[in-house]
Amino acid sequence: MRKPMFIIILFMLVLFSSLSAQEPVSIRSQSCANIIEDDWDLIYDPIDLKFIEGTFFFSNLADFNSFYRENEGDWTEQNEPFLTELPLGMSFQNPFSKKLKHAFLFRIRDSKISEFANGGIGEFERKTTNYFDSNGDGLFDNQTLFSGKYKNYDISNRIGFVFNNNFIFGKNTIGLKFTCDKQKDEDDEAAEDMGIWNFGGYLQGVNWNDHGFDESTYNYLMEDEYSDFNFSEKGDFTTINENSNLRFNLAFMREFAIKGINPEFRFDLIHQQLVMGKVQINDNYSGDYTELGVPDSLNNQDLETGIITDSYEMVRDESGSSNTIGFSVRNVFDKQDQRKNDGFWEIGSSFGFGSGDYEFLEECKLNTEQTATLTDTLVVDWKQIDSEYDLIDDHGDYKISTADFFSRFNIPLNQSINFGFGGFYHRQVLERETNYIEKTEDLTEF
Repeated sequence: MRKPMFIIILFMLVLFSSLSAQEPVSIRSQSCANIIEDDWDLIYDPIDLKFIEGTFFFSNLADFNSFYRENEGDWTEQNEPFLTELPLGMSFQNPFSKKLKHAFLFRIRDSKISEFANGGIGEFERKTTNYFDSNGDGLFDNQTLFSGKYKNYDISNRIGFVFNNNFIFGKNTIGLKFTCDKQKDEDDEAAEDMGIWNFGGYLQGVNWNDHGFDESTYNYLMEDEYSDFNFSEKGDFTTINENSNLRFNLAFMREFAIKGINPEFRFDLIHQQLVMGKVQINDNYSGDYTELGVPDSLNNQDLETGIITDSYEMVRDESGSSNTIGFSVRNVFDKQDQRKNDGFWEIGSSFGFGSGDYEFLEECKLNTEQTATLTDTLVVDWKQIDSEYDLIDDHGDYKISTADFFSRFNIPLNQSINFGFGGFYHRQVLERETNYIEKTEDLTEF
């Protein structure tokens, strides 16, 4: 029996974490735990945009968002936007007002990446025919035919947009950022193990992470003109992940002069809306094997039949919203020519509250039939029937609250080396009110 509780909780965390993934994060920031930042990190911050001078334009050649991807069993670092995405971004000063700055980002992805699996890449077919001389008389008397169809793809579609604005008046700065993102990913890997390994001595079943396939093997005795055995296996695995998000960020900062220091006090109000978050799995598996003995007569015949059907279907759907309030104080004690290289200390906190609806539906089916009849002086009649049906229906409401505290300290040692350290604390409380139904049916016959 599969337990969905932990999966559902992880899915709800999308409300607080998925939106940040669409904005660029520089390699410098990633490698320095977000303590030492680069221009990309400042451009899409509603306050720090004011410190960016000049005009920036970038595409998928920009140095952000590296990730690791498996390439035929070898994990190598590759750049995701360069391979699969077209990001177009720009930051500039308003041509009519020097106090107003803007930045935008488009992220467009429409990719279909072929994977190496089942001995090939992408979608392909394989057919083989083998002839054997089983009795050594110089004539082929055994023919084995094998055919297989395979599908190994990762499909990903995305449309994202970020629009950041910054207005300066005196020692005050107001920032307003709007973000929206819609993604849909599809893969053909099995979500879990299915079938029975070595069923009938022929079928291997499906392992978690196997790719889609459809195989069949057929053995033909040429002299006797009949099939000795045949077996087949089939996949059809599909997992679809969709989400759509909106985010509004209003920020305010004021600079003060207090006893020789110039602290920056900042306030943020963030509203996030998870319009849709959905994961759908519609896995299938079949089986079949048949093994026939030599029918010399009606009283001398072996017979084996087998069938396996395994279907795993799951739908997880969620929507919700959250509001976050943040406060921070930053003091620059060693100002450099660029904001990203300043020596500073910063402390801050944020508190978030959210709620939403969720639905989780999971159906699992397994059917096993096996028959064996042997007649040759000894009569054996063996039969097996296994049937299992599982259902989990879990839907309801949830509330989530978060509290975050952080501090950062950055010291420029020279023009090319910065030293920094920081601390981060995160606390999260999740409350769920659920209507939960669990159903199981078993049927066994030997």
